[in-house]
Amino acid sequence: TAQLWEILCGVLDQFVEIVGEEPMELEEFTRLLRQVLTQYSVGTIPVSLDQVQVSGVARNDRHTAKYLFLLGANDHVLPTPGQGGGILGEDDRAELARRGVELAPTGMDQMGIELQNLYAALAQPTQGLTVSWPAADVSGAELRPAFVVDRLLSLFPALRVEREPAAKPYRLTAPLPALESAVPGGALWRRLEAVPAFRPRLEAMARAAHQTRGSLSPGAVRALYGKSAGMTASRLERIRTCHFSYFMEYGLKARPRTPAAFDAPQIGTFLHFLLERVTRDVQALGGFAQVDQDALHALIRKYIEEYVEKELRNFQNRNARFRYLFARLRTTAYAVMDQAAEELRRSDFVPLAFELSFGDGPESDIPAVVISEPDGELRIGGKVDRVDGWLKDGKLYLRVVDYKSGKKAFDLAAVRMGLDIQMLLYLFTLQKAGPSYFGREIEPAGVLYLPARDDILSARRNIPPEKLQAEREKQLRRSGLLLAEPQVLQAMEHEALTEPRYLPLRVNKSGDLSGSLASAAQLGKLGRYVDKLLRDIAGEIRGGVIDADPCCHTEEDSPCRYCDWAPACHFQDGRDGDRLHYILPVKPGEFWQEIEGIEGKEAD
Repeated sequence: TAQLWEILCGVLDQFVEIVGEEPMELEEFTRLLRQVLTQYSVGTIPVSLDQVQVSGVARNDRHTAKYLFLLGANDHVLPTPGQGGGILGEDDRAELARRGVELAPTGMDQMGIELQNLYAALAQPTQGLTVSWPAADVSGAELRPAFVVDRLLSLFPALRVEREPAAKPYRLTAPLPALESAVPGGALWRRLEAVPAFRPRLEAMARAAHQTRGSLSPGAVRALYGKSAGMTASRLERIRTCHFSYFMEYGLKARPRTPAAFDAPQIGTFLHFLLERVTRDVQALGGFAQVDQDALHALIRKYIEEYVEKELRNFQNRNARFRYLFARLRTTAYAVMDQAAEELRRSDFVPLAFELSFGDGPESDIPAVVISEPDGELRIGGKVDRVDGWLKDGKLYLRVVDYKSGKKAFDLAAVRMGLDIQMLLYLFTLQKAGPSYFGREIEPAGVLYLPARDDILSARRNIPPEKLQAEREKQLRRSGLLLAEPQVLQAMEHEALTEPRYLPLRVNKSGDLSGSLASAAQLGKLGRYVDKLLRDIAGEIRGGVIDADPCCHTEEDSPCRYCDWAPACHFQDGRDGDRLHYILPVKPGEFWQEIEGIEGKEAD
């Protein structure tokens, strides 16, 4: 308390000396006061030698210790992003330095201090060093370990990374997590029964264990969804991923509790904004072949500034981590746009529509997809990121392009379960309704996921630039399903039949082509299969299905691990209809045979 009082008085003394009688608004005074206070830190001297001491890396006392635990070693934490956004800019600091006025270090000087502090901390322990980091944030998004992890693994090859067990046994040391883990009749349950304070809760849990999830009545279905249920194409995957999750979010319209905090820039929203507007402007200028890199980067800068002005108000006063993440995102944006531009320079397909909307509203470009049944209907709307086209012999070949900031890839196994049909739905809807919009007969040419990200690659320090570029292109290759007609593939990418760089194709030494391909007949059958899936989904909604039936490849990637509705669901595989649906791998030949078999049964 004495330290805090001295710091506060010192700060106020500085205000008197520097600001004097200058009148100031409360908001400006608060901002300056906060800026000055952030330059101070407070610590206490340990009262004994035999104790656990917790401190930031910068406040490390550099004495030896038996064991040291470095917590939160993520790449957005170590080294710490620079503060920035202060009263003085870099030019001001340089001018003051020339005049002999020394200020706190910034930029590379600060980076050097950070690395020095980190080295000093890691050199302290005499018997054991443990470095840990969270693999994901609270929303389930992947977090990367800091560079120091790879450095330690290189220095000590015998080290192995240990992952937290799924059971998390440490949770049993706290009452509420222990209650959640207790199973009626089990050892933990019997142990908790011996504590009087826990008995009422255990009795309530025992009663709840015999209740079933059931299904919604027809009246409840109409009350929640209406007789004409509206749905976006992106929700189709949500309902097939888990019916109970869909019911909670879109039926009950429940909302998870979220902490009050500044959010990091939304990567997907930002990159969608940039890709759409830059590509639209380039097409108005005659296409990417007519626009050099300097002009392209000028457009990128223009729309980055526009996004910051419209969506990230008060950007300069946001915290340092927010500005650091957005600076990384800007670098990614240039890399993604450069790669997309190079692809379209090698293609005869040109972007024809951006953010093309399906729906019932007056602003929709294409009517909604309607699944009608005697007892109700399902109306599906949505928005296509980009539609590319190529005109040949009076026919307009269309492909649907979806921007993905994550690592999602097109998967026939997921399509089989109705999980990856959004782009296919758009493609086949355009085939039916597109002639009225584009004024041409439509031929479906395929669907593509365009990676809207710039991957960080693991590679040797001395890797040749050409190999690094080849590895980067491999990571950013598109995924999807394309029409297996050579002239169409060559129109998509001029080198598709010899050395494809962007399309999900492979050419062997004999010149044979393979990859994610489908004939026109197979695409027709796939369109009818998508229609069947839509009818099934409409029937599940009308039937009031709210089963907890998540789909996953393995238990490790089960959506239950990060589900917002887990506290209301208490999923247990095999209990009262709760069941994991595994997405089993399928070879293309097996997939098309299965589709043909389903179509045959439908015909019978």
